[in-house]
Amino acid sequence: MRKFFNQKSLNIVGLCIIFLIVFILNHFNGQIVDDLGYATVSNPLEHVWWEYFNWNGRAIGEFLAIGVLLKLPLILVDFLNTIAFMLLLWILEKFTETNESQTFSIWRYALLFASIMVFTVVPGQDFFWTTGSANYLYTALFALIPLLVVYNKFRFNLVRNKNILTVFAIPFGLLAGWSTENIGGTTLLGLILLMILMLFNKQRIDRVTFLLSISTLVGYLLLIFAPGNSVRANGASVHIKGNTTQLFTFATQNYFIFIVIYFMLLVLVIIRCVAKNWITSSNKLLVGSVLFGVLAFADYFALMLSPITVAPRSHIGFVLLLSVAVVIMINFLISDIEWRLLPILVIVLISVEFIVQLVPGIFNTQENSQELVNRYNYIVNQKKAGNEYPVVSAVDYNKMSKFYGGYQLLDVTLGANAQFTKDVYNNFFGLKNIYSVSPELWNIFYKYANPLLLNEQQEKNYIHRLKKQNLSYVKFGLHNDGTAMVEDSKLSDLKIKHYGEEVEANVSGNTIAIRGTDITLTHDSITKKFSKNTMNYLVIDKSNDHILDLVSFDDGIAHRGE
Repeated sequence: MRKFFNQKSLNIVGLCIIFLIVFILNHFNGQIVDDLGYATVSNPLEHVWWEYFNWNGRAIGEFLAIGVLLKLPLILVDFLNTIAFMLLLWILEKFTETNESQTFSIWRYALLFASIMVFTVVPGQDFFWTTGSANYLYTALFALIPLLVVYNKFRFNLVRNKNILTVFAIPFGLLAGWSTENIGGTTLLGLILLMILMLFNKQRIDRVTFLLSISTLVGYLLLIFAPGNSVRANGASVHIKGNTTQLFTFATQNYFIFIVIYFMLLVLVIIRCVAKNWITSSNKLLVGSVLFGVLAFADYFALMLSPITVAPRSHIGFVLLLSVAVVIMINFLISDIEWRLLPILVIVLISVEFIVQLVPGIFNTQENSQELVNRYNYIVNQKKAGNEYPVVSAVDYNKMSKFYGGYQLLDVTLGANAQFTKDVYNNFFGLKNIYSVSPELWNIFYKYANPLLLNEQQEKNYIHRLKKQNLSYVKFGLHNDGTAMVEDSKLSDLKIKHYGEEVEANVSGNTIAIRGTDITLTHDSITKKFSKNTMNYLVIDKSNDHILDLVSFDDGIAHRGE
C-alpha cells in the first residue's frame, strides 16, 4: 500500500483527475456563435489576411481557430484543448519552483488549477470554447514559453537545450508577441524586466534571451500596428479616465479577494525577508513574488489604453500571473511552521470555493450544452422539412454557468448585435432568416410548428397553404374601420363573445381578446400582444390541440418572434 501511494503515483492520479475535469468541461462546451461563423470559412489564410487589415491583428489565434481547430472533429478538439490547458498549468507550476532542486509538485499544480478556475470570471470563454481557447488559451501558452526560459536563466543561470532553443527562439518569440494585446505585451515587459535584473546582478544575457526578446518585440509590433485594429475601433478615442474607473470597479466586484490574498501574502514574505536580511535583487523568491504581481497588474491595467470595451476574457493574463505569484509565496511560507497559518487558510479557501463552483458548474454546463444541441437539432429538422424561417426558443446566456463558453453572449433576440448572431445561424444552417421567442412562448406556439407553414412569408401564399393542407385556424385582428374581427376555419369549439366594442374568443385553451386596438392572445398564464396594424393567424392541430403556428402579417409580410 505504501509503495502504491508514493509521490510519483500521487502525481499521476492527480494529473488524471485534473485531465478528466478539464476534458469534461471541454466536451460539454459545444460550438457556439463564433464557432458556427468561422466553421464555414473555406479559405482560412485569406480570411485571416482580411481580418488583419479589417478587423484585428490577432492572426495567430484567429488562424488557429479557423484553419485548425474548427476543421477537426469535436472530440479531437476537446482532447487538444485539454492537453493545451495541462501544458499551460505545467508552465505555471515551473514558475512557482523556489529553487533549482525542486521537482514537479502536484499540490502546486492543483492549487494553480483551482485558483485559475475560481478567480477567472468566465473560464468557459478562456479555456473551453473553441474560438475562445484559440484566442486566449493557446496564445497564453505561446506567450509564457519565452518568459519561462528567460526566468529560468535569471533564477538558476541555466538554459537547458540551448542549441535547440536558439533555433526555435525566433518562432517562439514571434508567437509570444503576436498572441494578444495584453499577454503579448506583458510577456515583452517581463523579458525586459528580467534582462534589467540580470544586468543588475551582473549576469550575462545569452543569445537565447536576446533572440527571444527581439522576436517577441517584433511579434508584438505586428500585432498592435495591424491596420484592422484601427478599422475595428472605428475612430473611437481612448478614454483613460473612464476605462480606469471601469477597471477598478470590475476588479472590486470580481477580484477583490484575489488581490487581498496576494498583498497579504506579499506583506508576510517581505516581513520574513527583512528579518532574515534577504531584501536584495538576488533574492529570487522575493523577486518572483513581486515580478509576477507587477506583470499581472500591468496586464490588467493595460486595458486602460483600449479604445473599445473589452470582455472579461481579456483578463486571462492577470489571473494566470497573479495565481503564480500567490502560489510562489504559499510555497515559501508554508515550509515555516511560524508562518504556516495564513497560507493554509488561503489553500482551504481556494479549495472549498473551487469545489462549490465546480460541482454545480459541471452539471449546469452540461445542461447549457444540451439546450443548444436541442436547438441545433430542431433547426436541422425544420430545414429538412422545408422551413427556412425557423422560430427557436431564446437562450438566456446570463443564467448560464461561468464554465460555459456562451455565458453572457448574444442570442438571436432583439438587441444591437442580434443581426450578427442571426447572420451566423443563417449562413451555417442555410436559412433565409431565424427568429426567437421566449421559452414559454416557444413551448406553446412553435414547439410543434408546421415547417411548411413557417416557410410561407406572404399572406396570400400562407392562406393557400392553410387550405392545401386542410388546416384549422383562427384569423383575428382589426378591420380597416377599426372594428374587431375573429374568423375561424373548421374549429367547432371556437366560442366568440361580444361585449359592445370588445370581443373575446376561446378555443383549445387559447383566449383572444380585442379591446379597442389592444389585441392579446393568452394561453394559460402566457400572454402575447399584437400590433393593431397586423392580421394574425393561430393554427391548431385538432387531433391533439397542438399549435402549429402563430404568425402576424404586416402589409402581407410574415412576422414571428419578439
